[in-house]
Amino acid sequence: MSDSLTTKYIEIQNVEQTFKTKKGLFPALRDITLDLDQRRIDGQCS
Repeated sequence: MSDSLTTKYIEIQNVEQTFKTKKGLFPALRDITLDLDQRRIDGQCS
């Protein structure tokens, strides 16, 4: 596998999403991290 196939293409770290509801705040996402390389975006995963 070449280095170009394993280089991070998209990196998202420490994402949080909280929604306001009638009952108060709802933490839908907490401490989410996502790393994608070019193969996954092009749909060529094996």
